[in-house]
Parts: sequence; C-alpha cells; structure tokens
Amino acid sequence: VGDIEGAYSSVTRARARYGGDHQTHAVAGMAAQELGRAAEAAAHYRGCLAINDAEARCRSGLRQAEAAGPKGKKRKAGRKKGKQDL
Repeated sequence: VGDIEGAYSSVTRARARYGGDHQTHAVAGMAAQELGRAAEAAAHYRGCLAINDAEARCRSGLRQAEAAGPKGKKRKAGRKKGKQDL
C-alpha cells in the first residue's frame, strides 16, 4: 500500500513476461503518471486503447499524460512560434 514505484515495477514486469490486457495497461499508465513519467504513461494508455478503444479512463489518462509531456511538442503545425512558446 502506497508503494507506487513497486507497483509500477511489478505490473510492467508482469506485462512484459505474460502480455497484458487493457486493464494491465491502464494500471501501468496510472502508476507511471503518478510517478511523473508522462511519456511512459502515455505509451501504456495507448496500449490500453489499442486493445479496448472504449476505455474512458485510458482516453482521459492519455490526454493528461500528453498535456504533462515536454513543452513545445503540442504546437499545432503551421503556427509560428510566439512569445508564449519561449
């Protein structure tokens, strides 16, 4: 209880060894997000949605993880860099 790092480690090892269903990806995504690992969380949420595209918690988690990712990657194509991007 309360050991997010241990839980994340366990679920990612199990998923790597045995594969995983959408729920395993969802749990891994939530743990990665809690640890501040936005890119890893996003990858797990994408894995969840690839298996079950109706999973609302993964869709929501993916939006949050992408928003928490590195700045600058989310700019829309064609938009010029302005002061707000510096």
